[in-house]
Order: sequence, then C-alpha cells, then structure tokens
Amino acid sequence: MNLADFEQNIINLLSQTFPEFTVESFPVKFEEYTFTSPVGCHLLKYNGTTFQKQETVWAVTQFSTVNYSVITGFRGLQNYKEMHPVQTLLRDTLRGFEYEGKKIVLGSEEFLAEINGDLYVGLEFKIELFETEGQDNDDILV
Repeated sequence: MNLADFEQNIINLLSQTFPEFTVESFPVKFEEYTFTSPVGCHLLKYNGTTFQKQETVWAVTQFSTVNYSVITGFRGLQNYKEMHPVQTLLRDTLRGFEYEGKKIVLGSEEFLAEINGDLYVGLEFKIELFETEGQDNDDILV
C-alpha cells in the first residue's frame, strides 16, 4: 500500500463530503497552524504502523495495521452539541471505506482541546493489511 496515495484518497473523500471544511494533511507545526475556513477543518494525521510477528519461514508474510487520525477543528459553535452532526457524518463516511480491497475500521474518538475558541476532536481509524514477499513473488498485498 502506498500511504501517500491512501492519504490523498481520504483527503479527496473528506473534501467531497465536507466542501465547507478545509481538508489537508496534519501540519508539522500544529501550534502555528491556523485554518482559514469559517466553519472548520479536517486534518489527516498518520499515527504509525504496527507489524505482527512473522508467520512463515519460506516467505515474509506479515499482518500490519496502519493507524491514522482525523483531527477536526470547529469554529463558530455556540455549544459542544453542534459538533455532533459533523462527527457523526465523519464516522459514517470513514467506517467501512474501502481502499485496495481493505476496509477502514474506526478506533476511538475524543475531545482534544479548545484553542482560542476553536474546538478540536480526534477520530482514530485503522486499516489492516496482509503483506507477502517470497522467492516467487514480489511484494504482494493480499
């Protein structure tokens, strides 16, 4: 799986679903980030990959789990309740989204912070892969 392509697919999906939101990769210096949308932003953040134990001796066969978060920033809300419809649509959009035959599974969601009146919520998700590399095949994603 090419992570750059995967990320771009998620950014495209969220941009189509939330046209009024800024959608982009998580900035390197978040503390300096200011989103310009009057409504909010979705920031896609790579959280790492976990690899499971090798399963065979004749080929590299390994399960891996790629972990991401969408950090959503809300602007101009009068109360916390107003963020629930957006978060529900975000969960519904990502849950089960298929990429290269694999489906996204949701992890956890939590309130992160209030910064200068903007509210931030994080939604974790993952996609599980099975990769094989052996003598007769080149890096096959199964």
